[in-house]
Amino acid sequence: MTAVAGGPGAEEAVRLLAASVGRSRTGLLADLRQGAQEQLRFGLQRLTARAARGLGPDGAIHAVLAPLDPTNRLRAGFGTGPGALLLLGDDAWYDAYAGRRLSLDPEGEDEAVQQQGRFRFRAVVPEPGDVLLLCTEGLARPLRAEPAVAALLAEHWSHPHPPAGVDFLRQIQARASGHSGDRTAAAIWEE
Repeated sequence: MTAVAGGPGAEEAVRLLAASVGRSRTGLLADLRQGAQEQLRFGLQRLTARAARGLGPDGAIHAVLAPLDPTNRLRAGFGTGPGALLLLGDDAWYDAYAGRRLSLDPEGEDEAVQQQGRFRFRAVVPEPGDVLLLCTEGLARPLRAEPAVAALLAEHWSHPHPPAGVDFLRQIQARASGHSGDRTAAAIWEE
């Protein structure tokens, strides 16, 4: 599991979620292996709600459950609050929670903002070469609103190997006028 969080109490929320997922890993991985999405959604929603109790009203926590088994390509993205699970595939960005191509219009952003207060879940089967990006709203917003930011990251991340740590940090800090929020992010390059 990898997770990102923002807001007061974020560190504790991630610690609680990681511990809960660790204790429930056998059942969660069995559900993931069997593709039992409703059971998985229910279990992850319960664990997320428990972990998010200490977050303030603007807090967020998002995570991806990705088994180490190379024969299981199913990934489970889940979370609550501002933030996103995005997928870069075929040189285009997709909102993995919504299951559609990332909308770069203001109305699409309004819809994403409306969804932020609810628990979000999506089972994703990424293809080799795809990148799953888990991020706080400080990076999700410029990716949704600024085509230049989306294009820059797609250009750098469409290669089969992830960038070095310093390059990754520099790339997620791409300048975007009016977008200076926290840019916590974790990415998974699919082989």
